[in-house]
Amino acid sequence: MKPTEELIEQCIAGKRKEQEHLYKMLYDFLVSIAMSYSSSHEEIIDYVNKSFLKIYLNLKKYKTEVPFQAWSGKIAHNVIRDELRKQKRHKRLFSLKPESFWNHSEKVQIEEDVQKNEDQEWLNINLNALPNKTREIFTLYAIKGYGHKEISHMMTISEGTSHWHVNQAKTKLKEMYNSQTLNLKHRG
Repeated sequence: MKPTEELIEQCIAGKRKEQEHLYKMLYDFLVSIAMSYSSSHEEIIDYVNKSFLKIYLNLKKYKTEVPFQAWSGKIAHNVIRDELRKQKRHKRLFSLKPESFWNHSEKVQIEEDVQKNEDQEWLNINLNALPNKTREIFTLYAIKGYGHKEISHMMTISEGTSHWHVNQAKTKLKEMYNSQTLNLKHRG
């Protein structure tokens, strides 16, 4: 599987027929990589499509001295690992009680789905109370799984600013949680 330089150039130029040809050329290879990470048909197809998109978007960066299969395989592995990291971070975030955002040493297990739903609802409501930029950066970091370096490039801010916004969000969420918990105790 080695696409010609002409095929790559036509794909970069946006020729749909050639893009489809490249997709078909890579499909089995990308599926085999995705299958090493998941047995779910839906996840495999999702990984293949996200991998191909990343390959397509980076075709201009491809150097012909590197074997195309090795180059595209590396991209696919990285895309899938990023997706798994995001899923892991997302699951971890919603398996914690809100008060554990700021206490990483505390491991909290939620045993009932009802509690998980209440925590998710609490988080969604209270995230909206955060300043827009802080909420956006915290969401990218804690929910979508991006690192501070990635966020700094996406938002054109420094990594330190990204850290600051995440810490601000944690502090404000902690204050809101403590305030709401205190109010409930006084009522009950």
